Amino acid sequence: MQDSRMEMEVNKKLVERVKTFLKENSLILLTLVGIAVGFALGFGLQNLDASPDLLQWIGLPGELFLRGLKATIVPIVVCMIITATASLDPSTNRRIAVVALGTFFFTAVLGVIVAVVLFLLLKPDAKSLSVETTKRFGTQLGTQDVFLDLIRNIFPDNIVGAAVAQEEEEEEDEEEEDEEEEDEEEKEEDDDDEEEEDEEEKKKKNEGG
Repeated sequence: MQDSRMEMEVNKKLVERVKTFLKENSLILLTLVGIAVGFALGFGLQNLDASPDLLQWIGLPGELFLRGLKATIVPIVVCMIITATASLDPSTNRRIAVVALGTFFFTAVLGVIVAVVLFLLLKPDAKSLSVETTKRFGTQLGTQDVFLDLIRNIFPDNIVGAAVAQEEEEEEDEEEEDEEEEDEEEKEEDDDDEEEEDEEEKKKKNEGG
């Protein structure tokens, strides 16, 4: 009896340890499981010769997740930087500002130099594109592509860009409304001018008669 109780206690301790391990490392384990499932599905679909439409629908959840991350990471990082710099001393803030500006300037200049060098070395142009690439990107969008774009636009990858795009759309709508009002006013003026001309012609005919 004592041996069975000891075994039960040992089993309970093992189960508790496993549960605590899974809770503490759930993110890592789920990430590894997701990677394994992704590799398995990728190789399986590659062997099955899946259609491009099916691949688009399968990749849509991951794309939406990445777009959501892009939209939320930037505001979070900005808020964390603001709170961190506000809690520091003024002298350290100056040093951090100088280092940040120097790093930003250096990376921007380095990116421009790398882009120019790669452009001069590779010399990309329209002639370098293959026939398959031109056929793929030269085809018109279908209803499925339009529907997928609609779903993607529900989850913007840039909050500022989405706000600016919304403001631009509102400005375009206002401009269109103003143009329509101007066209209506011009039509009304033309109609008034035509009515005045008709009345003058009638008066002239009556006077001549």
